[in-house]
This record gives sequence, C-alpha cells and structure tokens, in this order.
Amino acid sequence: MFRLGVFILSFVLSLTLSAADIRGTAENGQPVILHDNGTWNYVGFGDPQSCAPYAKNAVTQQQLNQKRGCGFAGDGWHLNYNKHYNWCLNNSPGIRYKHTKSRQDSLTRCGKTGGKTKVCKNYANQAVAQQKTNLRLKCNISGPAWHQDYNQHYNWCMNAKSGTPGTFAKSRSDRLAQCSSNKPPSISMGSTWKVVEACTSTNWIGTWKRRSGTQTFDATWRSSQSGQTIKDVIDLKSAANGQVSLYRHSVPGTYTGQLSADGRKVRNGNATWYNGNCVWTAEISN
Repeated sequence: MFRLGVFILSFVLSLTLSAADIRGTAENGQPVILHDNGTWNYVGFGDPQSCAPYAKNAVTQQQLNQKRGCGFAGDGWHLNYNKHYNWCLNNSPGIRYKHTKSRQDSLTRCGKTGGKTKVCKNYANQAVAQQKTNLRLKCNISGPAWHQDYNQHYNWCMNAKSGTPGTFAKSRSDRLAQCSSNKPPSISMGSTWKVVEACTSTNWIGTWKRRSGTQTFDATWRSSQSGQTIKDVIDLKSAANGQVSLYRHSVPGTYTGQLSADGRKVRNGNATWYNGNCVWTAEISN
C-alpha cells in the first residue's frame, strides 16, 4: 500500500495537474500522481491517454481468442475493459508492450495452426473412430469418453483445458493397443475382396463378391498375362488366431492366409494346389 512516507515530497514537487491531482516522487525516484479518489499511479507508467487504447486492444485480442477457438487463458486473457485499464495504470510502457506483443504472437500462431476449432474437430473425429475400433474389436471398454457422438466430443474439447484432449486421446489409444495385443485379429468379411494370386507364370487378379448374409463368395479372376477369365465359388471356413481359411469349390482345395491386425487384409497366403509356385494377398472392403 502506498504511503506518503515513501515519497520524498520535497514540495519542490509540482503540486497541481488539476485542482485535485498532486504530483510527487516515490522513494525509488519514479514520479507519481495522487488522485482525489484515493488512487495513485506512476507518471508515465499509465495514464488515460495510453491506457485506454491498451485496454481496448486487450479486449479485442480476447475476442479474437474466443472467435478463433484458440483457448488461451490467464490473467491477460479476459473481456474486462476496466481490469485491463487499471492494470495498465500501474505498469510501465515496456511491460505493457510485452503483454500486448505476447498476446498478439499467440494469436498469430493460433491463426497459422487453425486454432482450437481445428484441434477439436480432429479430436472428435479421432474419438469417434476409437470407439468404432473398440466395438469392432469387442474390447468392451466403457466410460464417459467412449461413445460415437461427434458433437459431444467436439463441445467437450472446446471447453477443456489445453492439453487435456490430447491426454484423453492417448489414453484411449493405449487401451485399444492393449486390447488388440491381447486378442487375435478378427476378420471383417466385408462385401468385396480384392485378391492377387502372384504365380511364377502369371498373376491372377481376383474380385470376390460376398453373397449378402452369407460366408459364400462369387469369385472372378483375370490373368495378367493372357487376359483369360475364370469364375468359381468360395466359402469362408474359419478366421481365428490370426489365420483365415477358405474353401474353393471347383479345384477343390483350401486357401489359408495371415490376417492383419485390423482384420482388413490377408497376407502370405497359400493354397493346397500352389506347390510353392504362388502366393496370394487380399484387401477387404465394405
């Protein structure tokens, strides 16, 4: 609290700025003004002419912060004009400049990255995708953060403290990774399998269409060398422990292969009639 005792009021001091204001010098040598309402401020640190534009600019910066969804918070980020103004009165021009520039630099960075709006859109999309993976892998993970409501995820992110959404996203990712490592891949039969049977003499490019509601596929292949086309019927026999097995009617014979972790690809495929001359792969789509 300011006391007159801390002034060297050598009444060589100037005594009037107005009828009610008194100029003085503080013990630290800085000139001050005593106002008739009991307040004071350093001369040159803040005055109505310089603090009014400072406060107006600070409010504008906070409005931009909110409009862009940048999410900046703290003592310098608010819409209270009077609070900015009064803070200005008791701080030097250098400190005021640093605060203004710091806010402006933050807003510039936010504008380049798309701001919190972009961050939260990405967060919500990721959260929905993670819940879909949770359901597909049958991990049975539940809780407030596990659902497919995009808007709810987005709104939560917009109101969360900086860094919190990233923590939640990583937590979900870690739990899904743990679930996946504890389970063999499960197959998504999809509606179409794009198959390549790479053999020493030619490649057979296949499209296997699944009959709705069944595990039976109508398959067509075309030779990459001769253009010959063949057709057959294939049944999915099993998909367990990271392996898939299918039965081809006309050969007759069995395909086997390794499932990818997401159950959407088959790799290192073999067949009972290959005799080491071919390998097959598949991409599974809905």
